[in-house]
Amino acid sequence: MAALALRIWLITGILLRVTRLRDRFHPFSLIYYTTPWPVIALGLGIMALHHGRLGHRHRVRRYLVLMIGALITWVALSWRSAPAANDAAKLRVVLWNVARAETRFPKIAAWLHKEDPDIIAIAEAESANPQSANRWRAEFSGYATRFSSGGMLCLVRGEILESKSGELAQGSFYALHRVRVRGRNVTVLQVDIYARPRSSRREPLSRLAELAKNHADENLVVLGDFNTPADSAHFDALRTGLSNCFETAGDGIAETWPFPVPLLSLDQIWVSRAMRPLHCTHAWSTLSDHRPVIADLAAH
Repeated sequence: MAALALRIWLITGILLRVTRLRDRFHPFSLIYYTTPWPVIALGLGIMALHHGRLGHRHRVRRYLVLMIGALITWVALSWRSAPAANDAAKLRVVLWNVARAETRFPKIAAWLHKEDPDIIAIAEAESANPQSANRWRAEFSGYATRFSSGGMLCLVRGEILESKSGELAQGSFYALHRVRVRGRNVTVLQVDIYARPRSSRREPLSRLAELAKNHADENLVVLGDFNTPADSAHFDALRTGLSNCFETAGDGIAETWPFPVPLLSLDQIWVSRAMRPLHCTHAWSTLSDHRPVIADLAAH
């Protein structure tokens, strides 16, 4: 029975991907989220071992071929190799879910300083904890600081001119900041989408797309822990006016969670057509189960 259940789960996951249905229909979304191509490859390998123990050599060969095909598909879809662009007008943005960094704060702060970003977006910054908030302000005294609901923190090496925040859906938060950095006006739309795997992402991502549309003609940066893989069908509306920085100018593999074996691209930076991604990388760090996202951008 376990082998049959695994087979049905794998077939459904593959069909959702190759037919581009993805998580469009909520009853299948959990299967879609739990079957990224590396997991499909692992499942096919398990099926090959199962049939090997039963002596079914022809089925072993079939599953091994499918496993290799899944791995090739993953690499083809995930891997990017864009060279770093040299542009004196670049703006560096770092996004990182630091996973409630109490004991790791000094090392996390040192890592962020080393990257020398102009804008820092932090998820799970423990903004409700006054002691934690004061540590961030003291460590990044050269930055304007704004804490928001959902544990979000935005740090800007410049001015935060205006901010507002709210909910995209119950448990999904956004903060909209108008900032002035490097002599440019930039709109930062930071989000944290709920992590409930059985809940549809349609509502929060649809509302996010509406918000982004209202600022599409600005230097707009949309970023955060989306808790949704970047190939989700619910990003289609966002794609009409924004570009995913890693898909446009990425270097390495797209997946950001969980460290040390990332399987899903949950942490993302998007920009409006008014901005141009120059280079985007997903760094490796043992300080969090999320990989940091670093993007160099050109802005008007």
